Amino acid sequence: MEEFLRKLVREILNEEHGISFEVDRLAEWLTKSFIDDIKSGIQNGTYKFPKREHHILFDVPEELAIETQIYIIVVETDIFNGYEKIDGQFLASKTDRQNDNGVDTYVIYLKLNFDWDFKGDIYTVLYPFFSHELEHAYDYILRFDKPSKSKALNSGIKRIGNGYLQQIIIDNQPLSDFVFNFYLALPEEVNARVHEAFAQIKHNLHLDIDSIIRLLKTKQQFKDAIIMKGYNFNNAITLSEELKNEFITEFNKQILYSLIKRGVIDKDLTYAQKRTNQFFEYWGTRINNNGETLRRKILKMVVAEKEKYDEKVKLSNPDNVPIVNTKVNTNTKNK
Repeated sequence: MEEFLRKLVREILNEEHGISFEVDRLAEWLTKSFIDDIKSGIQNGTYKFPKREHHILFDVPEELAIETQIYIIVVETDIFNGYEKIDGQFLASKTDRQNDNGVDTYVIYLKLNFDWDFKGDIYTVLYPFFSHELEHAYDYILRFDKPSKSKALNSGIKRIGNGYLQQIIIDNQPLSDFVFNFYLALPEEVNARVHEAFAQIKHNLHLDIDSIIRLLKTKQQFKDAIIMKGYNFNNAITLSEELKNEFITEFNKQILYSLIKRGVIDKDLTYAQKRTNQFFEYWGTRINNNGETLRRKILKMVVAEKEKYDEKVKLSNPDNVPIVNTKVNTNTKNK
């Protein structure tokens, strides 16, 4: 019964503001473990930089492993000079599912590219990165062997970006903007950015609501929401009919191929819009709506977590609690 209640509460929290707290705990643990491992290796001379394509294996603690089904994490690191931010991805194709006495367990792989002087604090950058990618991994595991429309769309847009239209997309900014925003608007990308935003504010909840939101507005997750909200599909409509038709034909071909390959059959086939204006308006509206969804999810998450933090402070120190206005209008439009 206790485990059932824990699961129920966790599901309610996830529904409220989209955070899988087991993923957050895993991300925080992995961040600390990764930094400790690298520093320890440097100190004892077993790890020297620059060192490319280094693999670090982490055995996930039992409690976190049971919660997430992720038992081993392999981080493939690559050091490159002159790059000032962390980059990388969850390597879904390398995921290894094993069965231990009827229980599925997973080995996952993360690719991490970064530039670090090993003197400053990289935690505040690494933790959001791991939060984002581990949410992708967790979502992938939950949907393993199940048809997924979002996965199909993700696969389709990557095929388009890397296919024969690649140079045409690069040479035509409206098409580049469309492909970029289409990717940002995928449901799993929206959810991963909420997790990333949570990692940005988790250790800043002592600030007031306005200060937290000002902080988030400087971060890429919130900027991505504003980019999607402001995406203008009319820019693509101004392209030549020949170019638009070529792009739309290939887009529909790759998306439908990915849907079929993933076992997803969409009866309405709303992805196969034939008329150019209808095509870009349909997807442009979805992009705008998902930008607003990301913005609202981030703001709701801030309010919920700030209220939880203030309540903890109040309970632990009832005689000395500053009064903070935690109300924020999630309908406020950002210009």
